[in-house]
Amino acid sequence: MMVMISIFFSGCSLLPSSSTPSSAWVNSANARGVTGAVFTLSIPASWESANKHDLPTPRYGTIVGAFVSSDISAWTVENLVILRDDLDTIISSKRYADLNHVQTARNYLEYTFLGQTLLTFDDGDTAGAYTFEARYNETTPRIKYIQTAKVCGRNVYLLNFSLALDRDTAAYMPFLSSFHCR
Repeated sequence: MMVMISIFFSGCSLLPSSSTPSSAWVNSANARGVTGAVFTLSIPASWESANKHDLPTPRYGTIVGAFVSSDISAWTVENLVILRDDLDTIISSKRYADLNHVQTARNYLEYTFLGQTLLTFDDGDTAGAYTFEARYNETTPRIKYIQTAKVCGRNVYLLNFSLALDRDTAAYMPFLSSFHCR
């Protein structure tokens, strides 16, 4: 089981209040579409692709997308990391997200569950989007996370937002639901 990690940005956060995402972002001038080799999705318009040379090698899977806010404050930056891994068995996106969350809760430090939202992707598939606060390891600050999974054939994509503690996570759900496998 792959546990989603927030990678190199585990202390990440803070878009300015004036550019906090809302559900209107995905269909507005404040969002932009991104087309990767294996996926498409919408991200905040001011966000950029992360430099591949700055990305660590995850324990499991491959990083297929990493996006960061261009705003840095208090040594933090908001980000979205997308990992892909191969599946050994057929499983639904919802079940994979549920199982991944169980492992995540065991592996993060100072873990506090905040809630689960049933996320519906643009193709009609569903998965739990788990929100929690935690520290990734002893050297990272406590931040807010949103994690979900999308199964596409024999691959699973884990999507992980790392956010400031004061963020309204509902504002980020439209970005997750815009994820589409190519």
